[in-house]
Amino acid sequence: MRLDDPRGDVALGTSELRALGDAIHELACGDVDMEHHFMRLLIDTNRTTLAALRDAVRHSSWDQMCSAAHKLAGSMRMLDCTNSLALLVQFETMARQHQHDHVLAVLPAIIESVGNLESALHSLLAGTEHTDYPVRRS
Repeated sequence: MRLDDPRGDVALGTSELRALGDAIHELACGDVDMEHHFMRLLIDTNRTTLAALRDAVRHSSWDQMCSAAHKLAGSMRMLDCTNSLALLVQFETMARQHQHDHVLAVLPAIIESVGNLESALHSLLAGTEHTDYPVRRS
């Protein structure tokens, strides 16, 4: 199972959390405070962007759909969540082509995928927030 597996309510295993923690550790150049800030920022940004994506779909706002999908794809690209990235690129392509039925079919998987990432980030924060230890685990 991949970290970003969009198949329903998938609990993340230790190895997936470790891989995510390692990616965040690298992006933050090992700075623990930056790691925590980065994770909170990702959670907030992705939550806001997902809400904008859902609103854009509801109103058939194609440009806004593309923009939100592109922004979410950036988060997934940074963290090497390849399955979610591919799903978002596919969604963005479908939105550019105004494929309403296809967009509606893929949206639940995107919502689940972003939710899985948020849960993983919360798990990492809960495990490190009150310590001086970095996200990275040996």
